[in-house]
Amino acid sequence: MATQPSRIGFNPRGQFIAAVVLLASVCAAGGLLDWAARNQRVAGWIDQREKEYNRQRGLSFLRDGYFIDDNDRLINEELPAADYSKGGVYFIGTSSVRSSTQLWDLPPAERRLIHNYGINQSDYVCQFIFLRYLVEHEGLFQAGGDKNLVVLAESYHNLARPYEPSGYFPNLWTRHGLYVCDPVRGIQSVAVNPVWRFIHFERTRIAGFVSQVGQVASIVIRTTLHHGRMTRKITDAQESNASWRARMGADWEAKLDHENEELGRMIDYLHQRSVRVVFVALPVASWDYQLPFEEAFLARTRALCAGRGIPMQDWSRMLPDEDMQDASHPNLAGAEKLQPRLLEIALPFVRSTGALPAGTN
Repeated sequence: MATQPSRIGFNPRGQFIAAVVLLASVCAAGGLLDWAARNQRVAGWIDQREKEYNRQRGLSFLRDGYFIDDNDRLINEELPAADYSKGGVYFIGTSSVRSSTQLWDLPPAERRLIHNYGINQSDYVCQFIFLRYLVEHEGLFQAGGDKNLVVLAESYHNLARPYEPSGYFPNLWTRHGLYVCDPVRGIQSVAVNPVWRFIHFERTRIAGFVSQVGQVASIVIRTTLHHGRMTRKITDAQESNASWRARMGADWEAKLDHENEELGRMIDYLHQRSVRVVFVALPVASWDYQLPFEEAFLARTRALCAGRGIPMQDWSRMLPDEDMQDASHPNLAGAEKLQPRLLEIALPFVRSTGALPAGTN
């Protein structure tokens, strides 16, 4: 008699156990990744590797906290945690001021009061939109205008990318579906389910962590292959100048005039709320000196600041080229020189208001 092929029997209990084990494995892996993405020791180790690499390459360093970019971390993690009840100091500008500080290294008491609110690719229109959002929706000046200092840290490079509906600035605010942004209504938050928000950003953080681990692994491999020494990034001066001429365009003087008017409106807005304002012209690379934009920008800004009684500090020639990543961004060495100068403005102010008692760290 021919034998019948054996049939694998259906085992509900075995399949249930297998499913539970698989689900538990997935949850454990997700939990481990979430723990790693939130672990400060792991984050510190990753930051240190990237920082060492960027220092050798002559690059700036920003902490993105595994978000899409550093500005994404700013608006979705830093802003919700900010405390404005005692006032403070706020550095406003674009990516050049963003890369000029490492405020996360300050003592906690100072870190709570001094904020870098620079946003990439933001002209005065974008910065004024952001400032109004902070004041009108986040209670920026709730302690009273006289308890707050706004430091406008700028260069002409800020003005080469005016607000555009499809540009980086509105996309930054709308990318997660949490805000709407336009030049008339400004920035407004969108009500979302808090559970959805938590899950969404946990997924974002984990994905960013995995990506960052890959980048750090690449850095370690490249550094090892180069025996611990990396070639410094060199900016082509002629190429840089040609790029900024193209970005500023033939109508650059009209562009500067328009932006200067917006700067005046922003300063008036702050003065109406009794907020102290200081303007700082940030450093530029030496090859920028031959372009007409910086001197015209400085001349217009000096006149406007003088007319409104605003102190202006011209730091445009402060840094040598080796401390610049490119025409407008300080590298790590440059940031280590700029931050103490910015703190010379910030710390006396928060001490004068009593927000930071003398001798406090």
